[in-house]
Amino acid sequence: MSTKIYATSLTAAALALGAGHAGATTVLAEKDNVQAIFTGFAEFDVIHDSTRSLKEVEGNGPIAKKGSYEGDNGRTQFSVRNSRLGFGLLTNRGNGWKGKGYIELDLLGYEPEVNAGVSEAGYYQNPTVRVRHAYLQAESNDGWNLIAGQYWSLFGWQSDFVPSTVGYAPIPGVLYERTPQATVLKTWGASDDANFTAGLSLSRPIQRESAAPNVDAGLRFRLGNYRAAYTSTSGDVKAEPLSIALSGTSRQITRPKADADGTYAKHKEKSKQASAFAVDVMIPLVSISKADDAGNSLALQAEFTKGTGYADELSGWTGNVAGVANGSAAPAAVNLPNLDSGFVGYKAGASDFTLVHLQTWNSSLQYHLPTGMDSWVTAGFAETWSDNVADLGAAAGKTLYTRSQAAFGNVLHDFSKEIRAGLEYNWARTRYVDNSHAQNARVQVSTWYRF
Repeated sequence: MSTKIYATSLTAAALALGAGHAGATTVLAEKDNVQAIFTGFAEFDVIHDSTRSLKEVEGNGPIAKKGSYEGDNGRTQFSVRNSRLGFGLLTNRGNGWKGKGYIELDLLGYEPEVNAGVSEAGYYQNPTVRVRHAYLQAESNDGWNLIAGQYWSLFGWQSDFVPSTVGYAPIPGVLYERTPQATVLKTWGASDDANFTAGLSLSRPIQRESAAPNVDAGLRFRLGNYRAAYTSTSGDVKAEPLSIALSGTSRQITRPKADADGTYAKHKEKSKQASAFAVDVMIPLVSISKADDAGNSLALQAEFTKGTGYADELSGWTGNVAGVANGSAAPAAVNLPNLDSGFVGYKAGASDFTLVHLQTWNSSLQYHLPTGMDSWVTAGFAETWSDNVADLGAAAGKTLYTRSQAAFGNVLHDFSKEIRAGLEYNWARTRYVDNSHAQNARVQVSTWYRF
């Protein structure tokens, strides 16, 4: 491969396979219709919270109550852990297919809690590398798109409908997951006109002992000649079309089954099918014709989801429901199949498990100031709640929570194509089963050098 170095934007062939890139993309080398690409950004964040409930990522976890040590005191964090690097090869062999292999890493890998196995200096200054994306992608000239590897979940058509916030995604009520999968997409129509896409995905089972993969499916309509400027916090400004998307997910969960006498002497199991649906929209309220003329553009993004057993798509959500017993007659002596928290619980005295019900919605506006100002503002609200968490814990389980909410406002400015800065105010609230509430106020200032 040639060692010639390019400082140009990605070519048309690369752009066709550029989904998932966090920032600007540079072609490092090119030969024989093969391109080596490099992308990413260096991010610096200053975060102040009014409580000690959160690390950098807000997610759907609970805010500590007033009257507790964590709820009565604040926290300030300086972090670079959301910085990213991405590497890929793009091919166009002229046989009707374009190919892509891509790996993206960040520094938000698994770490024990500070003071529980790791020092503060180690946590912030020597973070663990994490895989965000690792996949192959093949796209045909007639609209087929094949993806195999770790990529955005098809449920919710991620990440096309994620609200843009200076704070680390996700906030409450936002579908946000990258997972190993095999996905097939088919698009009818041109990208600059009305087009329709259907997709089917087999992805990592939320419980490996269930012996069945997750199954996701989706339909999406886009009106390509009606667009508004929209950008993720670290991404390029794009002219996003009007989009309406439907998607659903189905997954199996397995737990021990009691014998007729109520004991668990035999290795019997019972499976239940969890499922959920999502509706997503992107609506240009004030439209533009192209991304490099984004001034005075306004876009509305919104999402609604409802179902059971999809806590993995809502980062941090558990409701504080322990998925094994919760004071019920659930089997203490049986070797339980692994299952993460937040998917199931047991009603008092019950031997059969109950799926956790979830419902979410979020909506945001993004307005780009007049051309030449290179600035934009976003504002929105998001919420996750459950109507049966209160039934799935001990009667005195005041740590159970039923609702997570967040409202946010952002101002961002591009000083150049590479240098960006942003300011956010975020208000978050948790409602517990005893009807008490806990709140957190977050102010965040961030900078990015995008390459």
